[in-house]
Amino acid sequence: MSIFDSLSFDIDLKLENSPIYYKCKQNDTITFSFNVYDNGLSADLTGFSCILNVNKANMGYEIRDTDITITSNNIRVKCPSSTTQFSGDIKFEIKLIDRINNLQKTSFDIFVKVQNSILASSNGNIPSVIITPLEHLDESLNQIAGKIVEANAMNATLINTKNSANSTNTILNTTINNAKNTTSNLNNAIDEGNNVIDKLANTNWAYIEWIGSIVEKLAIGTLDDENGTPLVDENNEQFIG
Repeated sequence: MSIFDSLSFDIDLKLENSPIYYKCKQNDTITFSFNVYDNGLSADLTGFSCILNVNKANMGYEIRDTDITITSNNIRVKCPSSTTQFSGDIKFEIKLIDRINNLQKTSFDIFVKVQNSILASSNGNIPSVIITPLEHLDESLNQIAGKIVEANAMNATLINTKNSANSTNTILNTTINNAKNTTSNLNNAIDEGNNVIDKLANTNWAYIEWIGSIVEKLAIGTLDDENGTPLVDENNEQFIG
């Protein structure tokens, strides 16, 4: 049952049904939902239409076949606010019509007590010139409420998008910082490698110079140790190349 349905009733086409009573205020738009059964089983309402007859509190009548929906074994009847324009006791009659032969299958009644509105006149009536603006006001308020809900939803989406963007920006900044640290470490490693290469080059050059000096001394016939002292044999005689 929709939250806009006044009440939901069970009706059996073959059994005796209890009287249906309901209370409302003037200018209420009443919506009834009826679950129809045939001797305890869901009734097949295929091929049937429905008519609403209203005996209003001012002894006026309304007959309507609009705003009535039949689905499976359910009849949903939306009664316009004009039916509750006058305070007092009113009677609704729901008639099921076979569309094939246009014969009335059955009918059932709903008794409604309409209570006075604060806008009612001394005789308990609300003029139609007031009812129509009230309906338009209610419609406008509902539209405004819908726009507020829509705006709140859009704001929530915007906040989520902003939070997601902030999170992405944080991740991006972290990635950039990590890349900078990696680059710095790589540059340090390159500098250390260059230092090692320079040291190896210097050591290699010193070794080459030392070998060259030995070769040179061999060429002139004398040998010195690493301190430049002439090398001698066990007889204390200098080595001569």
